[in-house]
Amino acid sequence: MAGRTASKPARAKTGWLRPNSVLITGSLLWRASLVVKIGDRKLLKYSDSRGMRVTNTGGVVTREISQLIEPILDEMEVELVDIEYLSGHGRWIVRIYVDKEGGITLDDCARVSREIGELIDVKDIIHHAYVLEVSSPGLNRPLKREKDFQRAIGKKVKAKMLVPLKGRKHFTGYLRSFRNGTLYLEVENNLVSLSWRDVEKANLVYEFEN
Repeated sequence: MAGRTASKPARAKTGWLRPNSVLITGSLLWRASLVVKIGDRKLLKYSDSRGMRVTNTGGVVTREISQLIEPILDEMEVELVDIEYLSGHGRWIVRIYVDKEGGITLDDCARVSREIGELIDVKDIIHHAYVLEVSSPGLNRPLKREKDFQRAIGKKVKAKMLVPLKGRKHFTGYLRSFRNGTLYLEVENNLVSLSWRDVEKANLVYEFEN
């Protein structure tokens, strides 16, 4: 999918800035993404306040953002999947992953961006320039909450542990069960038990049809 561009004004504390670029893209893995460059802001790495473990050092900002935008997303019948707080190539990025029943579209990403971008600015949570990205989670969807793992039972999953288990930190296999905070992953015909609290990150592994 070819990228499309548009213009959108961004507001700082001192008044209106000239329009910044809005880039809408899609990836090979069918990820809808909206990238909006805003004025003077800061960024965050997301963690949810409702059953999602904090995995970044900016926990206070993360919680404020999640508490701020989740009620709005709930009203829009959109699920907050993840937020990343990134810095690279001389810029900060807030990347928000959202999903909904039937899949997220570029129009959905644009709608979410309009709703939450201004709100984050008004609440003054972020204090320096950043780029806001709103994206679908893609086929290799991150797994964060208990319900994510419940929905992933029977599917191929990749997990990275915080500490090695029998000298190994990376596991890829089929999730056979998730109960009492434990993942039961079938790896190379062996059933491996992984403690959810010791999982640094996990995601679905999309299997292309032959």
